[in-house]
Amino acid sequence: MLTQDNTIPNFMEDTFAHKALTWDNPRKISMTNKFVKEIEKLCSFSSSLKILEIGTGTGLVGLQLVSKASEMLLIDTSPSMLQILEKKLQDNPYPHVKCLHATIETINATDFDLVISFMTWHHIADLSSAFTSVYTLLKKRRETPYRRFAHRRWEFSW
Repeated sequence: MLTQDNTIPNFMEDTFAHKALTWDNPRKISMTNKFVKEIEKLCSFSSSLKILEIGTGTGLVGLQLVSKASEMLLIDTSPSMLQILEKKLQDNPYPHVKCLHATIETINATDFDLVISFMTWHHIADLSSAFTSVYTLLKKRRETPYRRFAHRRWEFSW
């Protein structure tokens, strides 16, 4: 797995290697379906939308929104999860979708209309830096809804 500059990444150990093959289970699929429905209620979609998904994993969220974007970047730090996603993209190619082994701080792209993330923020050690990075990635500094699952309940934040 290479990064956007075709080098071998050195982020961290692949902590999801043992989970990747069983990640797409009925419980997670149900949770991501609910999340996507909420995103669709909250966001105005247009044919020129540029979307970034942070912590895409196997693509359970991003691939549901692929038809709503003109350009989509799916990033994750787990090579194992991205291998599953890349297999899905081989089976159903989308020329406007790119998946990348990266962190928010290491991607070399800007001007996203929408930044989404599901069940990711609790894995990020420096949230202040992460949110600063998200802010700089947004076109015209748009606000970004995000959702995370914590303490057996949904939390929604702006």
